[in-house]
Amino acid sequence: MGKCMDLSTWAYIIFTIMGAAGFVSLMWFSYFSDKAEK
Repeated sequence: MGKCMDLSTWAYIIFTIMGAAGFVSLMWFSYFSDKAEK
């Protein structure tokens, strides 16, 4: 891979990582709030 990846590829990668991180943090937040109520 000699040439750099184009901007759309980077945007897709960043969007996927941000979406996955947001989903995981949302799952952790609901898990901890559920444990805190008990």
